[in-house]
Amino acid sequence: MRSLNGQKRYAEALTEAHRLTLRWDRCQSGDLGIATAVALHGLGRRSEAEATVREALNECERFLHPDHPRVQEARTLVAHITAADDPAAPAPEQTAPR
Repeated sequence: MRSLNGQKRYAEALTEAHRLTLRWDRCQSGDLGIATAVALHGLGRRSEAEATVREALNECERFLHPDHPRVQEARTLVAHITAADDPAAPAPEQTAPR
């Protein structure tokens, strides 16, 4: 999924997320949710992306150390998605890459 998102093939990434069945493990906390939120955001579905990444962030904060990179990734994505809804925020092309 992450490679499809990296190629801006968001629809394919989202399809993959829907059919992907992972055996859940604590170390995977939030990973699928973050990748799904990136795909939703790339497709312009911001409210769904925000809800998805917030769920992923909650899962990350519940099971991972606060300094874990995935916790930071989820927080950054929440900020990016919510900033995109702010008319005063710069366009996504002008923001720093994650």
